[in-house]
Amino acid sequence: MLNRTIAPAFQPIPEIKIPVLEKSTLDNGMTVNVLPLHNSPIIDFTISVNAGSIVENKMLVASFANRQMQEGTALHSGLQIADHFDFYGATLKLNCGSDEAIIGFTGLKKHFKALLPMIQEMILQPTFSEKELQNNVHRSKDSFRQSMQKPEYLCKRIFSNKLFGANHPYGRMVEEADYDSVSADELKSFHQQFYVPNNALALLAGDVDDSMLKEIENLFSSKHWNSKALQPIQFPESVISEERKIHQSRENAVQSSIRIGQHTINRKHADANILRLTNTIFGGYFGSRLMMNIREDKGYTYGIHSGVSFNKLSSYHYIKTEVGSEVCDDAINEIYKEIEILQNEKVDADELDKVKNYMLGSYLEDLGNIFQMSSLYLSYLQQGLTLQDYYEAIETIRNAGIDDVLNCAQKYFDKNKMVEVAVG
Repeated sequence: MLNRTIAPAFQPIPEIKIPVLEKSTLDNGMTVNVLPLHNSPIIDFTISVNAGSIVENKMLVASFANRQMQEGTALHSGLQIADHFDFYGATLKLNCGSDEAIIGFTGLKKHFKALLPMIQEMILQPTFSEKELQNNVHRSKDSFRQSMQKPEYLCKRIFSNKLFGANHPYGRMVEEADYDSVSADELKSFHQQFYVPNNALALLAGDVDDSMLKEIENLFSSKHWNSKALQPIQFPESVISEERKIHQSRENAVQSSIRIGQHTINRKHADANILRLTNTIFGGYFGSRLMMNIREDKGYTYGIHSGVSFNKLSSYHYIKTEVGSEVCDDAINEIYKEIEILQNEKVDADELDKVKNYMLGSYLEDLGNIFQMSSLYLSYLQQGLTLQDYYEAIETIRNAGIDDVLNCAQKYFDKNKMVEVAVG
């Protein structure tokens, strides 16, 4: 009879193999990357452009330039665009982050040639209607006002501002007045400057055939989309605030939001994968030390998480949680206590093996379906990583030892360099 009080034994993670990307470059400089997933009825197509908020010279221009491409082109209205993707059962993808902006779709392979021209039209012929823009600005401003009442949102704003400085692209804070000054002409100018093929890459995942590649070349080559000279951008250095501990009280707040973190190494650094492993032990999964202490033992929170955010301009390590306001200080003290333990006591071999197995299992999970695989490959392409980096990460995790974790915690977890923000 199965004894459910005993956890099952760990099963070794098998060798992980992933498909090799096939690459070609169009005559206008855009790289087309193909992820061959044979027998998949689904096609996932994404164009990633270096047009995130870090390159905008005015707040909100990048995000609205990306968003408004679905609101009308020279040939179709926003409603017609939405109806087109609905008719073919496809999902339109538009998103703008700090580093990149994307546009693409997910749909059935048999509809690929009907869907691709609409994406081309949205990129090459957006109208950026002032009326449609103001409608979205109005809705977004209402959402911003609501967010400004939430401790979690305020905490994230203050944390980024203090960690990077008010002039750094990652530290600038949107204000309500910024919504009132966005214009369609500014979106057009931004789009013309950055949505160019030599500033973009494409990823096509699925059961790809030659006719689909020819269609991409036909629609997105210099025949329709010309490259432009890109002016280099000088980004300011991050300036950490001298005020490292910010506790902001809010009247009648039941919960407090906490963010603690510091600058760290970039994704290509030799220690990056050991840092990811050390962070996972610390607070990177449900069985982490922070969860066991602050959730399971103390009962201060429903969840606490730590992570490493690898970004184009600067990377950082962070801890975030929401706790009852009456235990906010106690929770912060426990976080620092766990850092000290990680720096001064070697991790138990069983705990290390459990976390290594968890992380290797997450690599398998990334290969679970076309959406996960496409997301994985796109993130690697955006960060300038290769399959060699992928396999090296796996081997580093497999072979990591107790001393590696201890040395990493001592080297990259520095309480004296951390910014601490609590709002509530």
